Amino acid sequence: MRHSREVFMAGQPPQIPMPNPPDIQDGDEALSDISPDTVPPNGETNEQKTAREKKNNAQQAWCNRAQHPKEEWQWYQSACRDVERRRLAVEAAYERLWDEEAERQCQDHDAARASASRNLEPEFMEVAGHMVFTMPYANVYPLVEEMAAIENPTPNQQ
Repeated sequence: MRHSREVFMAGQPPQIPMPNPPDIQDGDEALSDISPDTVPPNGETNEQKTAREKKNNAQQAWCNRAQHPKEEWQWYQSACRDVERRRLAVEAAYERLWDEEAERQCQDHDAARASASRNLEPEFMEVAGHMVFTMPYANVYPLVEEMAAIENPTPNQQ
């Protein structure tokens, strides 16, 4: 499990692609270029009324087409903000994982150093029923004293 995390941590955070900008032409009309519904004149005939309504419907269609690029541009800006927010969240999560891994490695390093302490306590330990000192000269000194105390050591004792 740690290996997969180390492999993941080796690279950069994943890139989130930005949305494509809207295809808005400079020649597109703006809402201010289109007049609202015209007022009907007095004494209008049915033919004139039909023509005026047709013209007003056409103007409304132009108004809707002019509104579309504005809405599309607002959507694009909103999508860019969302992508940036997600990118920052991913980057923050990546940094948090990186910091956690560094802290874990530091703790592992400290634990390894603590286990390999230079302090050789206890002074001796028991190995196979014999008291063995942790310092080599401490093991030799009692043997020398023991040999000196024996007047005639056997070849096995020597």
